[in-house]
Amino acid sequence: MFSLAYDFDDAIEFGEFKADVDMSFDIILRFFDLLADEKLNDTTKVDIALEMLLSKKFEGNYDDKILIFQTILNEMILNDKPQQKTATDSEEQKEYYSFSEDADYIFASFMQDYRMNLKHEKGKLHWFEFKALLTGLRTDTIFKKVVEIRQWKPTKD
Repeated sequence: MFSLAYDFDDAIEFGEFKADVDMSFDIILRFFDLLADEKLNDTTKVDIALEMLLSKKFEGNYDDKILIFQTILNEMILNDKPQQKTATDSEEQKEYYSFSEDADYIFASFMQDYRMNLKHEKGKLHWFEFKALLTGLRTDTIFKKVVEIRQWKPTKD
């Protein structure tokens, strides 16, 4: 969770195993791409994800790997995931943007609003900082305009 008062706690402990989790925005975006890859089975995804995210290799059994994977996913990444979906009680949730398909809009909007080249921020910009900046983009950025258009619903008039 983002806090102005405290540093990010990116460490994970599992029994005797302790490691730092790489929460750089680019690593987390690659993590989402990995999860969406239909060519890979779940076992391979877990192994690759842990290798990507952890500062050292975990040598435990597969059940323990799954627990670490789920802990990172649910407590560190998805627990504070930006709101990609909005819905009313009566309508199905719908995604209004994609990190991969809208990467050019996100990149351009960060340049426009913050004068920040996201390519230069790889490995430096924390996932929580990235999400806060994405949420705070001005409404006149191309990314916000595209999302607004996708959310538009025709009226009777």
